[in-house]
Amino acid sequence: MGISPSNSLLLSLVTVLACDSNDPMTADSGASPADATFRQDSGPVGPDAQVCNAKTLVVNFEGISVSPGVSDDSRNRISAAALFSGTLAAFDDTEMNTNRTRSEVISDIMAGFETTLAPYAVEVVLEPPATGDYTLLSIGGDAAPIGQSATLSNLALLDCNNTNDANMGFVFTGAPGLLDPPDDVYSYEEQVDIIVGLGAKAFGFGLGLDHVSECGDVMSYESSTGCSSVTFQDQAHTCGTDSAQDCVCGGTDQNSHSTLLSLLGATCS
Repeated sequence: MGISPSNSLLLSLVTVLACDSNDPMTADSGASPADATFRQDSGPVGPDAQVCNAKTLVVNFEGISVSPGVSDDSRNRISAAALFSGTLAAFDDTEMNTNRTRSEVISDIMAGFETTLAPYAVEVVLEPPATGDYTLLSIGGDAAPIGQSATLSNLALLDCNNTNDANMGFVFTGAPGLLDPPDDVYSYEEQVDIIVGLGAKAFGFGLGLDHVSECGDVMSYESSTGCSSVTFQDQAHTCGTDSAQDCVCGGTDQNSHSTLLSLLGATCS
C-alpha cells in the first residue's frame, strides 16, 4: 500500500481498517457460528526453572468511560480509535438467546476466549493486574458514544509490529442486528462464537494482524454463513477485505497462527 510500518502516523491512518461494520453488505459481524503486560508465573526455582511470560488480556463487561488520544493507554482508558470522550454501555445479557444468568453467560464467553487463545502465552482475566500494561477488551454497547458509527461490530487500532503494550479493543454487542439479525435466529452458542470471534479479532489487530480475504480465520473479513471462525489458522491467507490487498503492515499474505506464536510464544504449561 506504499505505507511504511515505521511511519508514526500509520496507527491513526489504519484505524478504519481495524473494525467491522454491521451493515449486512460489508459486515463480518452477521456471521454464524492490547499489547498487554508481561508477567512471570510462579514455578520452579533454580537453573532449570522456566520463565513463562504471558500476555494479559483483560475483558471488561461492565462498561467504561473512554477518552481519545494519540495512542492507546488501556490503564487510563485512552483509545486512539475514539473520536471523542464517551461512556460505553455494559454488556446486556438479555440480548442472548438463553435462560442462563449474566454471570453464566460471561463465564461462557470467557471460556471461549481461553479456548481460542489456548495455543499462545496469553492469560485472559476479568480484572486488570495491579501493575504493568495489558490489553483491554471492552464488550457491550455500541460505538456512538466515542464518535464512531453505531453499526460497527468491533474496533481496534492496527498496531504494526506490536509496538504498544497497552492496546484497547472493543466488541459492540449493542450494534443493530449483531446478535439478533432480522433475517435469521442465532443459537446461544452461535452468539457466543460471534462475540469471541470479534473479540479475538480486535486482540489480533492490537498485535499487528490484518484482515484476510479468505474464509476460516479469525481475521477473515468475510461474513457469510459458515465463514467466520474462532480459530487463528496455521495457513497463509491473502490480506484484504472485499478483495486481495497488500497487508498494511507489509507483505501480501499472513499466517495468523505462526505470527501469534512468534509474538506471544506458545502457551505456558
